[in-house]
Amino acid sequence: MGKRIYIFMIMALLYLPVAIVIIYSFNASKSGAVWTGFTLDWYSAAARDGRLIDSLLMSLEIAFFTCIISCVLGTMGAVGAARMRPRAKQAASLFMYISLIIPEIILGVALLMFFSVLNVRYGVMTMVLSHTTFCVPYVFIMVSIRLRAVDPSFIEAARDLGAKPFKAFASITLPIIMPAIASGALISMAMSLDDVVISSLVSGPQSVTLPMRIYSMLRLGVTPEINALSTVLVFVMFMLVGLLQFVQAGRRSERAAKKEARNA
Repeated sequence: MGKRIYIFMIMALLYLPVAIVIIYSFNASKSGAVWTGFTLDWYSAAARDGRLIDSLLMSLEIAFFTCIISCVLGTMGAVGAARMRPRAKQAASLFMYISLIIPEIILGVALLMFFSVLNVRYGVMTMVLSHTTFCVPYVFIMVSIRLRAVDPSFIEAARDLGAKPFKAFASITLPIIMPAIASGALISMAMSLDDVVISSLVSGPQSVTLPMRIYSMLRLGVTPEINALSTVLVFVMFMLVGLLQFVQAGRRSERAAKKEARNA
Protein backbone atom coordinates (compact mmCIF):
# COMPACT_ATOMS: atom_id res chain seq x y z
CA MET A 1 0.00 0.00 0.00
CA GLY A 2 2.82 2.37 0.89
CA LYS A 3 4.52 1.80 -2.48
CA ARG A 4 1.31 2.62 -4.35
CA ILE A 5 0.86 5.85 -2.40
CA TYR A 6 4.47 6.80 -3.09
CA ILE A 7 4.09 6.11 -6.83
CA PHE A 8 0.82 8.07 -6.90
CA MET A 9 2.48 11.06 -5.21
CA ILE A 10 5.36 11.01 -7.71
CA MET A 11 2.98 10.78 -10.67
CA ALA A 12 0.86 13.61 -9.26
CA LEU A 13 3.93 15.78 -8.80
CA LEU A 14 4.99 15.15 -12.40
CA TYR A 15 1.68 15.34 -14.25
CA LEU A 16 -0.70 17.41 -12.13
CA PRO A 17 0.75 20.77 -13.32
CA VAL A 18 0.51 19.54 -16.92
CA ALA A 19 -3.09 18.45 -16.35
CA ILE A 20 -3.96 21.90 -14.98
CA VAL A 21 -2.51 23.55 -18.10
CA ILE A 22 -4.53 21.22 -20.34
CA ILE A 23 -7.77 21.80 -18.41
CA TYR A 24 -7.47 25.59 -18.38
CA SER A 25 -6.70 25.66 -22.09
CA PHE A 26 -10.45 25.03 -22.51
CA ASN A 27 -11.43 27.80 -20.09
CA ALA A 28 -13.67 30.47 -21.62
CA SER A 29 -12.27 33.13 -19.31
CA LYS A 30 -9.03 34.97 -19.95
CA SER A 31 -8.22 34.60 -16.28
CA GLY A 32 -6.16 31.54 -15.42
CA ALA A 33 -7.71 31.27 -11.96
CA VAL A 34 -11.46 31.38 -12.63
CA TRP A 35 -13.35 28.74 -14.62
CA THR A 36 -16.29 30.23 -16.53
CA GLY A 37 -17.06 27.55 -19.11
CA PHE A 38 -15.80 25.27 -21.85
CA THR A 39 -14.53 26.68 -25.16
CA LEU A 40 -12.19 25.90 -28.06
CA ASP A 41 -11.72 29.54 -29.00
CA TRP A 42 -8.20 29.71 -27.61
CA TYR A 43 -7.02 26.96 -29.95
CA SER A 44 -8.35 28.84 -32.95
CA ALA A 45 -6.82 32.05 -31.59
CA ALA A 46 -3.44 30.38 -31.30
CA ALA A 47 -3.78 29.02 -34.85
CA ARG A 48 -4.50 32.54 -36.16
CA ASP A 49 -1.54 34.11 -34.34
CA GLY A 50 1.07 34.50 -37.06
CA ARG A 51 3.93 35.13 -34.62
CA LEU A 52 3.23 31.94 -32.69
CA ILE A 53 2.95 29.87 -35.86
CA ASP A 54 6.20 31.30 -37.25
CA SER A 55 7.96 30.57 -33.95
CA LEU A 56 6.54 27.04 -33.91
CA LEU A 57 7.77 26.35 -37.44
CA MET A 58 11.17 27.79 -36.51
CA SER A 59 11.37 25.52 -33.45
CA LEU A 60 10.41 22.45 -35.49
CA GLU A 61 12.99 23.27 -38.15
CA ILE A 62 15.77 23.68 -35.60
CA ALA A 63 14.68 20.56 -33.69
CA PHE A 64 14.61 18.49 -36.89
CA PHE A 65 18.14 19.37 -37.96
CA THR A 66 19.39 19.08 -34.39
CA CYS A 67 17.87 15.61 -34.13
CA ILE A 68 19.45 14.39 -37.38
CA ILE A 69 22.93 15.77 -36.67
CA SER A 70 22.90 14.64 -33.03
CA CYS A 71 21.91 11.10 -33.97
CA VAL A 72 24.63 10.84 -36.60
CA LEU A 73 27.41 12.30 -34.44
CA GLY A 74 26.29 10.56 -31.24
CA THR A 75 26.01 7.16 -32.92
CA MET A 76 29.35 7.51 -34.68
CA GLY A 77 30.99 8.57 -31.43
CA ALA A 78 29.49 5.68 -29.47
CA VAL A 79 30.47 3.10 -32.09
CA GLY A 80 33.99 4.54 -32.29
CA ALA A 81 34.35 4.65 -28.49
CA ALA A 82 33.23 1.01 -28.24
CA ARG A 83 36.27 0.02 -30.32
CA MET A 84 38.74 1.98 -28.19
CA ARG A 85 40.91 0.66 -25.43
CA PRO A 86 39.25 0.60 -21.99
CA ARG A 87 40.98 3.74 -20.68
CA ALA A 88 40.26 5.75 -23.82
CA LYS A 89 36.67 4.53 -23.82
CA GLN A 90 36.26 5.53 -20.18
CA ALA A 91 37.72 8.98 -20.88
CA ALA A 92 35.34 9.54 -23.81
CA SER A 93 32.35 8.55 -21.69
CA LEU A 94 33.56 10.82 -18.86
CA PHE A 95 33.74 13.85 -21.15
CA MET A 96 30.22 13.14 -22.40
CA TYR A 97 28.86 12.90 -18.85
CA ILE A 98 30.63 16.12 -17.87
CA SER A 99 28.99 17.96 -20.76
CA LEU A 100 25.58 16.97 -19.36
CA ILE A 101 26.16 18.60 -15.98
CA ILE A 102 27.53 21.91 -17.27
CA PRO A 103 24.94 24.63 -16.47
CA GLU A 104 23.10 25.90 -19.52
CA ILE A 105 23.99 29.50 -18.85
CA ILE A 106 27.72 28.66 -18.85
CA LEU A 107 27.39 26.63 -22.04
CA GLY A 108 25.37 29.41 -23.65
CA VAL A 109 27.94 32.08 -22.78
CA ALA A 110 30.74 29.83 -24.06
CA LEU A 111 28.94 29.28 -27.36
CA LEU A 112 28.19 33.00 -27.61
CA MET A 113 31.88 33.85 -27.23
CA PHE A 114 32.86 31.06 -29.63
CA PHE A 115 30.59 32.32 -32.40
CA SER A 116 31.69 35.90 -31.72
CA VAL A 117 35.36 34.98 -32.14
CA LEU A 118 34.56 33.22 -35.43
CA ASN A 119 32.42 36.19 -36.50
CA VAL A 120 29.51 33.89 -37.31
CA ARG A 121 26.16 35.46 -38.05
CA TYR A 122 23.58 34.52 -35.42
CA GLY A 123 20.55 32.67 -36.70
CA VAL A 124 19.26 29.20 -37.43
CA MET A 125 22.73 27.75 -38.04
CA THR A 126 24.14 28.91 -34.70
CA MET A 127 21.06 27.61 -32.89
CA VAL A 128 21.27 24.20 -34.58
CA LEU A 129 24.97 23.92 -33.72
CA SER A 130 24.31 25.01 -30.14
CA HIS A 131 21.43 22.58 -29.66
CA THR A 132 23.49 19.80 -31.19
CA THR A 133 26.22 20.49 -28.64
CA PHE A 134 24.05 19.53 -25.67
CA CYS A 135 22.03 16.83 -27.49
CA VAL A 136 24.91 14.68 -28.77
CA PRO A 137 25.83 13.38 -25.28
CA TYR A 138 22.33 11.96 -24.78
CA VAL A 139 22.53 9.96 -28.02
CA PHE A 140 26.10 8.92 -27.25
CA ILE A 141 25.25 7.57 -23.81
CA MET A 142 22.10 5.73 -24.90
CA VAL A 143 23.79 4.11 -27.89
CA SER A 144 26.84 3.20 -25.79
CA ILE A 145 24.62 1.38 -23.30
CA ARG A 146 22.85 -0.45 -26.11
CA LEU A 147 26.15 -1.45 -27.73
CA ARG A 148 26.90 -3.61 -24.72
CA ALA A 149 24.27 -6.03 -26.03
CA VAL A 150 26.17 -6.52 -29.29
CA ASP A 151 28.12 -9.79 -29.29
CA PRO A 152 31.50 -9.16 -30.99
CA SER A 153 31.55 -12.76 -32.19
CA PHE A 154 28.61 -12.04 -34.50
CA ILE A 155 30.52 -9.24 -36.21
CA GLU A 156 33.64 -11.38 -36.46
CA ALA A 157 31.59 -14.18 -38.00
CA ALA A 158 30.15 -11.78 -40.56
CA ARG A 159 33.62 -10.53 -41.44
CA ASP A 160 34.86 -14.11 -41.79
CA LEU A 161 32.03 -14.79 -44.23
CA GLY A 162 33.21 -11.94 -46.45
CA ALA A 163 31.05 -9.05 -45.27
CA LYS A 164 32.70 -5.65 -45.47
CA PRO A 165 32.82 -3.50 -42.29
CA PHE A 166 29.90 -1.30 -43.33
CA LYS A 167 27.82 -4.31 -44.34
CA ALA A 168 28.51 -6.02 -41.02
CA PHE A 169 27.57 -2.84 -39.16
CA ALA A 170 24.35 -2.34 -41.13
CA SER A 171 23.29 -5.99 -40.81
CA ILE A 172 24.18 -6.70 -37.18
CA THR A 173 25.03 -3.63 -35.10
CA LEU A 174 22.57 -1.10 -36.50
CA PRO A 175 19.37 -3.16 -35.91
CA ILE A 176 20.42 -3.75 -32.31
CA ILE A 177 21.17 -0.12 -31.50
CA MET A 178 18.26 1.33 -33.51
CA PRO A 179 15.92 1.56 -30.45
CA ALA A 180 18.61 3.55 -28.63
CA ILE A 181 19.04 5.83 -31.64
CA ALA A 182 15.28 6.37 -31.80
CA SER A 183 15.16 7.17 -28.08
CA GLY A 184 18.08 9.56 -28.45
CA ALA A 185 16.36 11.24 -31.40
CA LEU A 186 13.22 11.74 -29.35
CA ILE A 187 15.16 13.19 -26.42
CA SER A 188 17.15 15.46 -28.75
CA MET A 189 13.99 16.80 -30.33
CA ALA A 190 12.36 17.37 -26.94
CA MET A 191 15.46 19.11 -25.55
CA SER A 192 15.71 21.34 -28.62
CA LEU A 193 12.03 22.29 -28.52
CA ASP A 194 12.29 23.06 -24.80
CA ASP A 195 15.47 25.15 -24.68
CA VAL A 196 15.24 28.82 -23.76
CA VAL A 197 18.53 29.85 -22.11
CA ILE A 198 20.98 28.88 -24.84
CA SER A 199 18.58 29.82 -27.63
CA SER A 200 18.16 33.34 -26.26
CA LEU A 201 21.95 33.85 -26.31
CA VAL A 202 22.75 32.54 -29.80
CA SER A 203 19.58 33.44 -31.71
CA GLY A 204 19.26 36.12 -34.36
CA PRO A 205 16.54 38.74 -34.76
CA GLN A 206 14.66 36.52 -37.23
CA SER A 207 15.12 33.22 -35.39
CA VAL A 208 12.78 33.40 -32.41
CA THR A 209 11.75 29.93 -31.25
CA LEU A 210 8.45 29.03 -29.66
CA PRO A 211 9.80 28.75 -26.07
CA MET A 212 11.38 32.19 -26.44
CA ARG A 213 8.09 33.60 -27.76
CA ILE A 214 6.11 32.04 -24.91
CA TYR A 215 8.62 33.30 -22.35
CA SER A 216 8.26 36.85 -23.66
CA MET A 217 4.46 36.54 -23.56
CA LEU A 218 4.53 35.23 -19.99
CA ARG A 219 5.86 38.58 -18.77
CA LEU A 220 2.34 39.91 -19.33
CA GLY A 221 0.74 36.92 -17.58
CA VAL A 222 -0.37 33.41 -18.49
CA THR A 223 -3.19 33.38 -21.05
CA PRO A 224 -5.36 30.47 -22.24
CA GLU A 225 -3.80 30.93 -25.67
CA ILE A 226 -0.45 29.87 -24.26
CA ASN A 227 -2.14 27.00 -22.43
CA ALA A 228 -3.72 25.83 -25.71
CA LEU A 229 -0.41 25.88 -27.55
CA SER A 230 1.32 24.09 -24.67
CA THR A 231 -1.41 21.42 -24.72
CA VAL A 232 -0.83 20.80 -28.42
CA LEU A 233 2.91 20.37 -27.82
CA VAL A 234 2.29 18.00 -24.92
CA PHE A 235 0.02 15.79 -27.02
CA VAL A 236 2.53 15.79 -29.89
CA MET A 237 5.28 14.58 -27.54
CA PHE A 238 2.97 11.93 -26.06
CA MET A 239 2.19 10.72 -29.58
CA LEU A 240 5.89 10.51 -30.43
CA VAL A 241 6.60 8.56 -27.23
CA GLY A 242 3.66 6.24 -27.93
CA LEU A 243 4.85 5.67 -31.49
CA LEU A 244 8.33 4.85 -30.24
CA GLN A 245 6.96 2.38 -27.70
CA PHE A 246 4.76 0.79 -30.38
CA VAL A 247 7.69 0.32 -32.74
CA GLN A 248 9.90 -1.13 -30.02
CA ALA A 249 7.12 -3.51 -28.89
CA GLY A 250 6.65 -4.67 -32.49
CA ARG A 251 10.36 -5.36 -32.84
CA ARG A 252 10.44 -7.27 -29.56
CA SER A 253 7.50 -9.39 -30.71
CA GLU A 254 9.21 -10.02 -34.04
CA ARG A 255 12.42 -11.12 -32.34
CA ALA A 256 10.48 -13.37 -29.96
CA ALA A 257 8.63 -14.95 -32.91
CA LYS A 258 11.90 -15.60 -34.76
CA LYS A 259 13.42 -17.12 -31.62
CA GLU A 260 10.45 -19.46 -31.18
CA ALA A 261 10.64 -20.44 -34.85
CA ARG A 262 14.33 -21.31 -34.49
CA ASN A 263 13.71 -23.33 -31.34
CA ALA A 264 10.88 -25.20 -33.03
